[in-house]
Amino acid sequence: MTTTVALLHGFTGSPNSFRKVTTALVENDFRVEAPPLVGHGALDDASVTDFEGEVERLARQLRARAERMHLVGYSLGGRMAIGLLCRHPGLFTGATLVSAQPGLTAAAARLDRRAADETWCNLLKTQGVEAFVDAWEEVPLFASQTELPADVRDAQRAERLAHDPNGLVRSLRTCGLGEMPSYWEALSAIRVPTTLVVGSHDAKFAALAEQMRDHLPQAKLRLIPDAGHNVVLEKPSALLEILLESLGGA
Repeated sequence: MTTTVALLHGFTGSPNSFRKVTTALVENDFRVEAPPLVGHGALDDASVTDFEGEVERLARQLRARAERMHLVGYSLGGRMAIGLLCRHPGLFTGATLVSAQPGLTAAAARLDRRAADETWCNLLKTQGVEAFVDAWEEVPLFASQTELPADVRDAQRAERLAHDPNGLVRSLRTCGLGEMPSYWEALSAIRVPTTLVVGSHDAKFAALAEQMRDHLPQAKLRLIPDAGHNVVLEKPSALLEILLESLGGA
């Protein structure tokens, strides 16, 4: 039976963000499902009003495509993946979480993040997607991407610029980190093998991954050398190797 791999992209990304990984998985006889997330071109997201509403929408869509699958999520997609693993554990045989976190535990931190995201929303609403992308590319989290070839960076910028600014606002206001429930206490119930992937230059998420590993019963941590937050973009071959290793083990 063909194994299905579900790929969930990050904020300002798209299913095409995984194109190199997708191509290789298909060449290795895996089936790939890569749905767009709310605010990123999803056709059935009109009813989504909060984070867990998007988790449920994705669960319905994925369940219609396969009985069980390996789940992969990067950043925003990684947070969605955690929600799916916690709420629909029987749907997945394993997971690979890239630069992900299970949510903020403190109410004050969530309020601060909502305020920060609202600043991004105001920029999108008043100045448009190009001004937003210009500012987004300067976020220190993505500093390591300045070392990438120009064509790689240009392709990512084009992907970001293709988004509807109102869609990105919708994503932030429904699925931003400040809107996400904390799943920290639920991690111990995730019983499928889980690989936590993080770039060696991404100190914040490396620390989060170490904390998550202590909560997950079947977790291992893979640190990718010379990579920052977006391992999918910066080191797709390393991510593919990890995926094939996990899928072969399954």
